[in-house]
Formats: sequence, C-alpha cells, structure tokens
Amino acid sequence: MPVTDDGIASGNKTLCFGLREPDAGSDAFAMKTRAVRDGDEWVLTGTKQWITNSPYADYAMVFALTDAEAAARHKGGVTDFFVGTRARIFRAACHQHQGPPGR
Repeated sequence: MPVTDDGIASGNKTLCFGLREPDAGSDAFAMKTRAVRDGDEWVLTGTKQWITNSPYADYAMVFALTDAEAAARHKGGVTDFFVGTRARIFRAACHQHQGPPGR
C-alpha cells in the first residue's frame, strides 16, 4: 500500500513508533518481539511499551526480530512492520501520569 494513498503524507492519518520493550528499552538487538512468516503473512508476537500516541494512531511501525542469529551478531535481523492499529494483534492501553514518583 503506498503511504501517500492512505492519508499519512497529508497528515489525515497518524503513526506511532513501536520499538521499546520492558526488558530491552530501545535496544533493537535485545528485543524479544519476534516475527515469523506464515505463508504470505507475518505473525508478530511480543510486547511493546512507552509508545506515545498508540491509543490514537491509525498505524504503528512495529519492530521485531526476523533473524535472531543475525541480530545476535548485530548484523541485521530486525524488521519494521507497518501495522494498522485496528488489526486484532494491536492493543493499546492509555496510562495517565499522576505526578512525581512517591506522591
């Protein structure tokens, strides 16, 4: 799907960026999210967190390991998937900051 055909380039649709994970932070090579090809589709499994705009975005750019051996050598193996946030694999929770820690 060409991005310009779906309102992203015009600003009518929004994106969020799904890289960070609970145990890996923003280290792409340490992430646990995996993507495995199943026929013509990819199956993504894993958890992302701290994704600004995820409850409101139309699409997410979700990073996953597609070649764990290459990623372990820091020689690739990480792929970015363009996922519609209405897809059944996508679930976003909204957390509101309640003030400084300890208060």
